Amino acid sequence: MIFFIIISLLGTFVAPKPALTSENITTFEKLKGICVRADDLTKEGVDKALSKIASYGYNAIFLLVKYPEGEVVFSSKNFPVKVDALSQIISSAKKYNLKVYAYFPVIMDKAFATKNPSEKMDNLGYENNTYYVSLLSKKYIDYLKLFLKELLQYDITDIVFDYIRYPNGSYDFCNNFVNLGKSKGINMDYVKSTAKKTFVKGDWKTMFMLYESGDKDIVNWVNLRESVLQNVVSTLKAYALSIKPDLKFGAFLVSHGYEFDYIKDAPSITESYAYQKVNFAYFGDTFDGMLDYVIPMVYLSSLKEKPVYAKIVADKIKDITDNLEVFIAINPASVSISDTELEIYYAYLHSSGIVMFRYPLFTLGKISPLDEIAEGKSTTFSIENSKGEKRNSSVTFSDFLIPPVKNEICIEHFYQNFRFVFTVGENTYQLNNETFSMDVAPILQDDRTFIPIRFLSEALGLYVEYISKTKEIIIGNNFLKMQVGNMSYLVNGEQKTMDVVPFIQNSRTYVPLRFIMEAFGFNVDWEQSSKTVTISGIARID
Repeated sequence: MIFFIIISLLGTFVAPKPALTSENITTFEKLKGICVRADDLTKEGVDKALSKIASYGYNAIFLLVKYPEGEVVFSSKNFPVKVDALSQIISSAKKYNLKVYAYFPVIMDKAFATKNPSEKMDNLGYENNTYYVSLLSKKYIDYLKLFLKELLQYDITDIVFDYIRYPNGSYDFCNNFVNLGKSKGINMDYVKSTAKKTFVKGDWKTMFMLYESGDKDIVNWVNLRESVLQNVVSTLKAYALSIKPDLKFGAFLVSHGYEFDYIKDAPSITESYAYQKVNFAYFGDTFDGMLDYVIPMVYLSSLKEKPVYAKIVADKIKDITDNLEVFIAINPASVSISDTELEIYYAYLHSSGIVMFRYPLFTLGKISPLDEIAEGKSTTFSIENSKGEKRNSSVTFSDFLIPPVKNEICIEHFYQNFRFVFTVGENTYQLNNETFSMDVAPILQDDRTFIPIRFLSEALGLYVEYISKTKEIIIGNNFLKMQVGNMSYLVNGEQKTMDVVPFIQNSRTYVPLRFIMEAFGFNVDWEQSSKTVTISGIARID
């Protein structure tokens, strides 16, 4: 479904712009999640820790509910228990309006692997495997179903798969996998010898080069591994939905190879697409149509990338998938505070939110503007961190504004100046003086200008969803809701009324831009002589 928006033509009178303060600048209300572990929370006190997390701007926690060792965080007769804290965590999270996303490593379970050594992945002797279980093990899949059955007795928000991948290209060569490969016509002896040369003998080159060159056996082996991952996700998702039909599902993803499609163009093989696919057997589109969202882990210290890599990864996934929402996972470890803040900025601007890893391994920060926010003006911020330090700091707003922090990670108050220019009949538009292409040109019809909303939503980093059953249009993290044929709409939960209704024509959904952009605090101007529409304003992109 392609979304369209209508611009109502404006008269020549332009009302004076009100002063922009923290209170009247629209916030996009994106996901602000943080990974937590139950044992860390109980050591500090669950209620105290979650109260602190909420007070520093987070709206969700990603709770590790089954550890790599196989221990769970709730009372159980079937699994070893790390700490029985899930009920208390959920109760406190509700008190502080924190959503609870439950995540667990799919391939890692030391307790199961110790009891069932024949069910482990075979890694050709590359390393000692104590954690990794073969995803072809029916016994292990049944074990994970039992885990989900116990977990879903609790009121969690979503399920997030972690480690739904292979550790590297030397896995999985257990007998079941080798036999499966042979049944698919793959020369598994050749694949095994290539894997040994690449990973055990350690040239870390051969298999990647062969995959990129299209070697039939290597490509088919990688594709087979990927299909196994897809089958496990499909199986576990179907089982979970049979217990709790309204669940949503996501996955953390390792994120190599999003900038360089070919090894020859990459600074190193580790930054290439082939490296990602051979090692982990997935990419950003592997679970398209199966999951609701993915969370690529853009960890700069391990990826040796620049902060703009968050944009590169988010844009790539949106380009190659149909309707997969993207959040960006960020780890401040071994990265400068300034780079971390810039990475958060790019993540907000190009995805639906962030997931920080993890509490309490970095210092939390919160910030409050004390002055008006305006281009070219200096704004003073009050800054407080979880170490009890307080100070004021000033920064001048230009095209964008990132919190002026020092020793803390702040996830709120990131500002962006937007200026869009659309011209009727032209297949390009400008955003902050940069030109972008559209597949449909704006048109003028019945004194109204029609523009595809997809390009605006991408430019603003907003997720747009159309629910065909109810004919609802949802923009942002439930910030703006409209419905075909209905003059009423919701802005951040507040009901408002339009003088027109969204409608469907030629399988396209049309919605009025004026109400959308006013909801986000933008100004819309129409120039009759050039048939140009200019949209401008400042927004808090977090």
